[in-house]
Amino acid sequence: MSSIPGAHASLGFGRKRVEFYAAPGVTAGAAAHRGEHEIRDMDGQSHILRLSRPDTPLESGENVTVLRLQSGPDHESRPVALINHDRNAWTRTAPDATGILGRSGITRGLNWWLSMILFMVTALAFSWPDIRLFMLEVDPALFAALPDLNVFEMARQQFPILPGFDLAAVIPGFSGVAGQVSLAEWLTPNVLAFAAGLLVLALFTYFARSWRIIWVPAYAAAALAAGLALGAIAPLIPSMLALAGVGLLFCLGGIVNRTRDSARLEGRIARLSENILRNPPREGVSAPAAAGAALSTGVAADAVIEAAEPAADQAEAPEELAVEEAAELADESVDDDLPSDEALAAARADVAPADEDMADPAPVPSLRASQEDGPETRDPDRDMIMPPPPPLANRSVSDNGDAGEAGEPDDTPVAEAEAAGTTPDAVAATPETADTPQLDEGPEAGDDEQDPFLSSSPAREEDDPRS
Repeated sequence: MSSIPGAHASLGFGRKRVEFYAAPGVTAGAAAHRGEHEIRDMDGQSHILRLSRPDTPLESGENVTVLRLQSGPDHESRPVALINHDRNAWTRTAPDATGILGRSGITRGLNWWLSMILFMVTALAFSWPDIRLFMLEVDPALFAALPDLNVFEMARQQFPILPGFDLAAVIPGFSGVAGQVSLAEWLTPNVLAFAAGLLVLALFTYFARSWRIIWVPAYAAAALAAGLALGAIAPLIPSMLALAGVGLLFCLGGIVNRTRDSARLEGRIARLSENILRNPPREGVSAPAAAGAALSTGVAADAVIEAAEPAADQAEAPEELAVEEAAELADESVDDDLPSDEALAAARADVAPADEDMADPAPVPSLRASQEDGPETRDPDRDMIMPPPPPLANRSVSDNGDAGEAGEPDDTPVAEAEAAGTTPDAVAATPETADTPQLDEGPEAGDDEQDPFLSSSPAREEDDPRS
């Protein structure tokens, strides 16, 4: 939506307020009557707007924003201005500000007219005897059936104290204050007291607004009492003057209020329209032709790419799998040549005899450097610290096929390592992460004597009690 300043988004009229908001849309063509146009908003709803100036240029497809006014949830929103972003101009919609305020329930026109009608009916009732007398003079036969109604005589019979009542004498000190002021001869303290009282009551009646239906009859009764008190012989003149005064107050007040409210509303509409014209709604402004073509081309390209992505993914899936497998093989080749845990477990299962009568297990090749490999031929990068062999693989095999006791110390590998120039300190100095040669199929049976781990040493045979 467009940016409407928060301080100007609402306007107060007494105890009631109106809220403004902007509705972007586009023109859909002219309506049936002159000056009416169809506006389609962003929700797809069509509205008929009647411009205050029918000759305002407006064509179909133009981006516009309708400034609307709403006085509360009980009243529907009404358009007050049409802002044309393509022409950089705005115009007022019909009706005018007075009609908008009246239809929105702000001006209380009905209440004002009811009050004026009650005052006119009261004036007609006060002057009914004179009106009937005039009609009888015109056509006695025709108007002889009219009722003879005299309100003053009825009030005089009901309230005998009213004729000649001195209100200034009832108010303490009022007669003395009024006597000190030089007034006209006809403006007596009693007339001044009734005039002041009627003026205060008229102001209460006018500003009561919603309570005028109660204060108007009260003022009519006060005017009747003032007529009887001030003119015992001719009470009609003071009463009619009181009604004329309050009627004049209502007319002047209504003109002032409507003029002021209309000016405030028109000024607020003009400021908001200028603000919306400078800050148009983003969702209601169309892009230029070149930008629109580029945007549509980009959207089409994106759609084609999105449609081709599944097929490309399916075609690239086997290639990606092959690449991943090759990378895994390369990683395995780069990594150390030590057997994995699964290979060690399989080797242990193959070496461990399932039964005592089984043949000798296949010898496990030694991963240490042989004695024949001298310092010149041995690759120092391939040296490593060999983990202890499995318990079953470290047993010495006797002539009858029985395995020796596990856990017995065997000094032969250490002696051979010392003879070959490889001491435990030298072995410990080699990096732990060095690569070792891969395991081969294993030496033949004749090579067991040369393997320091599987060869039967004299020390082991002497220590073995079963040999």
